[in-house]
Amino acid sequence: MIKQIFHLIWNTKRKNTLLFVEITISFLVLFGVYTFLWTGYSIYSVPSGFESDNTYAVSLPFTMGVDSAVKVETKRQILNELSSLSEVAYTSYSNFALPYYMGGWSSDTYIDGKAANAFFLVADRDFEKTHQLEITKGRWFDVSDDHRVMPPIVLNQLYVDSYLDNRDPMGMIINVDGEDREVIGIISHYKYRSDFLSESPIVVMYEPALTARSSHLNVLVKPGTPASFELKLSNILDNTGYLTGFQIQKTSAKRPPANRFFIIPMYIFMFLCIFLILNVAMGLFGIVWYNINNRTAEIGLRRAIGATKPMIYFQLVGEQMVIAMASIVVGLIIAIQFPILNVFLLDPSLYIKGIFSAIITVLTVILVCSILPGRKASKIHPAIALHEE
Repeated sequence: MIKQIFHLIWNTKRKNTLLFVEITISFLVLFGVYTFLWTGYSIYSVPSGFESDNTYAVSLPFTMGVDSAVKVETKRQILNELSSLSEVAYTSYSNFALPYYMGGWSSDTYIDGKAANAFFLVADRDFEKTHQLEITKGRWFDVSDDHRVMPPIVLNQLYVDSYLDNRDPMGMIINVDGEDREVIGIISHYKYRSDFLSESPIVVMYEPALTARSSHLNVLVKPGTPASFELKLSNILDNTGYLTGFQIQKTSAKRPPANRFFIIPMYIFMFLCIFLILNVAMGLFGIVWYNINNRTAEIGLRRAIGATKPMIYFQLVGEQMVIAMASIVVGLIIAIQFPILNVFLLDPSLYIKGIFSAIITVLTVILVCSILPGRKASKIHPAIALHEE
């Protein structure tokens, strides 16, 4: 039967060429779409490494001309007033490398003279508690770091995996921003720019809370805190008299805009994928149905010489599956070049997942679209078919 199917396909190769090309192109497009979606999912599945549901971030734009001493005293006043509120769990100061802030400050660090690019976060000793970071090794900054001769830094695990070649990072000296600094701890993750943007190597530099350099206030409130807390926070900032145009933003509210830039293309590709599948399905269904109507006499003759209904059914479905498999083989020759040549610098496993997803989709569509016409063909009575012919 299988040999006969190949003979039939070869004898009608001109009729099947268009279907063959359509399935091949569809497979390649599905491969690209699925690879993109798998890439997005793999990035999304990496933990962010911080708390976002109950935190607020506030930019601190001081009035022009305010000197450093006034800035420090203003920050002290803000901390004192916030600590008196029952809703507040922790507060801290940092630079702008905060959760779901798309910006960042990156530069080269140097390990034994070898450059290693990273993003920089400047934070005080309560930042870890405010954003609920996970310390996997060593410690976070504490009061003993205020007067260290060698400034301390904390790295994320990705920095360690990318640049340290399985060496123990604890106590290592790394040149950061032109100054030698000592590694005192490791955090698991800090994927702060977006859920769909790959995590970058991070270096956290210590900056005491009461200095003039920190540009943002971070506040962790207790679960269940009402939105009216923002008014209390706004009043505290207003009463300082030195802040103009500050913005209070809840971290969870910044998450959708940060993700939207990546989610919209995913929706577009998913729509393209669905449209393509439906287009192939309708075209295939029509072609198979048309072929059955034109092959009534052939099917009737096969039934007359002893072919059973299951044999006819298997023949019709098998022909489409063989064409599909041939199309997939040609598509695979092209698709397999992407992981071999490392195109787009993606993990090869993402390409493999895209290939298998496309294969399963194509075969499923072909099988589903062949079942109903195949069933109709198997029910053709030989006497009626030969009589009509």
